[in-house]
Amino acid sequence: MDRKRKKKLSPSSVSGYLAIINKHLILSLGYIKLKDIKPYIIDKYYDTKLETLSGTTVLHHHRLLNKAMVDAVKKYRLIASNPLDGVEAPKATKYKASVLNTEEIQLLFKALEGNLLEIPIKVMYFLSLRRGELLGLKWEDIDYKNKTITIQRNLIRGGDEGTELILTTPKIEGSNRTIVLSDNIIDLLKVHNKAQEN
Repeated sequence: MDRKRKKKLSPSSVSGYLAIINKHLILSLGYIKLKDIKPYIIDKYYDTKLETLSGTTVLHHHRLLNKAMVDAVKKYRLIASNPLDGVEAPKATKYKASVLNTEEIQLLFKALEGNLLEIPIKVMYFLSLRRGELLGLKWEDIDYKNKTITIQRNLIRGGDEGTELILTTPKIEGSNRTIVLSDNIIDLLKVHNKAQEN
């Protein structure tokens, strides 16, 4: 992946693409000369990957591989034609979120009693925060006087190996927001803040 393209992408996107390249494409196709990659080889690759990965994930593989092949044809003139032109892209799998019901939430809260994660998970649940938003919070984001919390950062995995933690601003418009806090949440946050100080 060239530097220019890396600069246009978020750190988590770069990390995801590098994982696809290093853990899948190179291992499965890296031993084949570029000129010898044919549509049937790509079809077989997709069929194999679809045994363990979702259609959406394999579609990401397809898009990345197609971009590389387009560059190989047009930009670098390494091959005469794109072997993916004869390949049908995998179909995206519709994502269906798994949501805990009230009983399962109560069981979770009971299991977390006294655990270091009890308060963060309760705050995440009651404020409907994404994991990265919760992990991106700082104490300065809380206004105890006005009983609000401002969501303005996101902690994500990035870097070439996907092991680097990076604090970013949310990319989705409207993700930056200020939420009014109940007295119960304020009390939980104060307890957690005190525990962190000790």
